[in-house]
Amino acid sequence: MGEIIFNKKGISQLIVVMLLVVFVIVVAFLIFKFSSEGFIEESQKGADRTTAQNICRDEVKIRVNDVKDSGDFFAIDVENLKERVLSDFLIRYEDGSNVEIKKARQVLSGYERINVKAEKPNFNPKIVKVIPQIILEDELQTADQGWWLCSGQIAVYNL
Repeated sequence: MGEIIFNKKGISQLIVVMLLVVFVIVVAFLIFKFSSEGFIEESQKGADRTTAQNICRDEVKIRVNDVKDSGDFFAIDVENLKERVLSDFLIRYEDGSNVEIKKARQVLSGYERINVKAEKPNFNPKIVKVIPQIILEDELQTADQGWWLCSGQIAVYNL
């Protein structure tokens, strides 16, 4: 009977190669897992963005009927022409190259008309633009609640 002699150097090299292969597979798996999670999250954010834009286009429409100077602030008569509740407004004042943006916190229910109290700018504006903001809750995939400015639904009033 012959004796089988193991080459210790060959076995240790084989073990090193096997460990390197396992290490490369684990690293590749982890990279794939993290990159696919980021891709899924980004695609969900993109879906949320599209949903918000569709809601703004289909469910939000406002009109500015009047802007009155009330001393320290402007009273902006805003009318909600659709059913969607509006949570806040951005007011953009313009006069040539002068532009100033103020936030007006005011909830406006569907088909209602209110005077939004808005801080005056540091100049006398010629144009007042009102941008509505909505709150999204059940429509989102990536969060429980989110706010979205409906910049495509700007109402313009010339002073």
